[in-house]
Formats: sequence, C-alpha cells, structure tokens
Amino acid sequence: MEEAEEIRILLKKMGYEPPYQSTDVWTTFEHGKLVELHLFSGIPVHSIDTNPLQQFPDLRKITIKGDLEETLPADLFYELYNLEEITLSNNAFVRLPKSLFEDQVKLKILKINNNRLEKLPRQIFFHSPKLRVLELWGNALERLPRKLFSRLENLRTLSLYHNNINGLARIQFRNLQQLRYLDLSHNNIRRLQPRLFKNLDNLEEVQLQHNNLRRVPKILFRNLNSLKQVRLDSLHLTKLHDQTFHELTQLERISLAQNQFEEMPSTIIQPQRDLERLDIGFNPLSSLPNILPNAERINLDGALEFLDPKDLHQLVLHYQHDHLFLKSLRDHPKLLEKTRALIKLVLIDESN
Repeated sequence: MEEAEEIRILLKKMGYEPPYQSTDVWTTFEHGKLVELHLFSGIPVHSIDTNPLQQFPDLRKITIKGDLEETLPADLFYELYNLEEITLSNNAFVRLPKSLFEDQVKLKILKINNNRLEKLPRQIFFHSPKLRVLELWGNALERLPRKLFSRLENLRTLSLYHNNINGLARIQFRNLQQLRYLDLSHNNIRRLQPRLFKNLDNLEEVQLQHNNLRRVPKILFRNLNSLKQVRLDSLHLTKLHDQTFHELTQLERISLAQNQFEEMPSTIIQPQRDLERLDIGFNPLSSLPNILPNAERINLDGALEFLDPKDLHQLVLHYQHDHLFLKSLRDHPKLLEKTRALIKLVLIDESN
C-alpha cells in the first residue's frame, strides 16, 4: 500500500491526473525501493513539479513516452546518480537543457528517438562517460557540435539515422575507440571527411545508405580492421577507388545497390576476401571484370538487363550454386532463355 501511495504522489507531481490506465505506468521495486519507472502517457510539461523524482535516488531505469512538448525541466533527473538507462522517445521535444544529464555518471543506455530535436547542446553528454548505447534517430538534427561525443569513450552503439544531418566534422567521432555500430543512414550528408572514421579500431558495422553522397574518400575505411559490414546503397555513386576496402580482411557484407555503377568496382574483387554477401543490384551494369568477386551470396536484382549473353554465361558459371543469384535470374525470363542457350543449367524449382 505504501508503494502504491508513493507512485500516486509521484504521478501527480509528474502531471498525471486520474483516471489513467494501468498500462500507462510500469514500476519495479526492490527491497521497498523504486528502481524502474516507465510512463507511457502524455504529460503536460508545464505542470511537472520541481525535481519530482528526488525521493527515488535508487532509480536505475526510467522511460517517459507520450507526446511531451518542446522540452523537459533541467532538474528532472537531478541527483539521480544511479540511473543507468533513460528512454525519452516518441515525444515532441524540440530542444533539451544542457544540464539535463549532468548527474547521470552511471548512465549506460540513452534513447531519445522520434522527437523533433533540431540541435543539441555541445556539453549535454559530457557527464555520462559510461554511456554504451546512444540512439538519436528520427529527429530533425542538421548539424552536430564537433565535440558532442568527445567524452563517450565507452560508446558501443550510435544511431543517428532519419535526421537531416548535412555534414560531419573531421573529429566528430575521434574519441569513440570502442564504437562497434554506427548508423548515419537516411540523412542529407553530401560529403564525408576522409579521416572521419580515424581511430574507430573496433567498428564492425557502418550504415551510410540513403544520403546524397556522390563519392567516397579512398581512405575513409583505412585501418578499420574490425569492419564486417558496410552499406553504401541508395547513394549516387558511379565508382569507388581501388583502395576503398583495401586490406579489410574481416569484411563480410557489402551493399552497393541502387547506385549508378556501370561495372563492378575493382575494390570488391580481392582474391584474399570471401564475402558472405554482396549486393550490387539495381545498378546499370554493362560489363563484368575478368575476375568476379568471391561471395557466398550475390544479389544482382535489377542489374542484369544490360549484360550481353557472354557475361551472363560467366555469372552463371561462377555463381551457379548461389540460390540468391539464381532467383535474380529466374525473375527475368528473357535473360534466363539467353543463358540456357549458352549453358546447360538446371534451376531449382521454387516449389521444391
């Protein structure tokens, strides 16, 4: 009963007025102390009391979702030193106070997705050095302060997709040596600094698809020896430098689909590399190299129309055991007939 009364008082301070649904509020107590609080209903920001959470210093996780407008009180998380996870997604924040997370020295996961954030204070993450996951996708960010992430040396995941980012500083990610996953897709990036990913020694996956890039600097991925997956699809690329993926022996998946390549970039053709998957579909390929890339699965959907029968013959010989490639061929009956005229190939019926 005492716990229920504590929550009732807290909800009133947070702007909740009964009646509200039981599914709007989830709580977890340990030894009589509130450690998790999840709010899933709209809160009128103007009615939140000063420092409403101060009586719950053991709080470790908090979620506030529900059409909050514009911003949050600067002291909302004041003296909540044990907070490890904060979710502020699916609201309507345009800005956040620079001191909002000032006391969150143990914070590991922060999600501020699907808001309307246009910019962030330079020092907003300065006091959260243990942060491992930072999600800011689905906002309206255009420019990021150069040192926004400079103190996040333990960050593993950074998601910035579906914003309006149009440029990145050369040192934007310079101190993120532990970063594994970086998603910059679905933005308005027109140019990448050649050394943007310098020192990202542990980076395993980078997503750059759906931007306005027309070229990729030849040294962009240099020394990223842990890199396993790169997505460069749905850009405006016509070629890649021979050294783009040079010596990246851990690389497993490359996507170059929906660009303007007329021939396969030579950088993906390296004898020492065996890819799990290569996607180069929906490019106007007109010729093939003498040596084809080694890939367990290759997607050429929408990229076979301009090839002559001899090139198709070469593809079939090289990828005749790849069901993904065979499916691409099956989807184009005319091309399939051309190929059958050159080589005896039994295609597995999809019904079997």
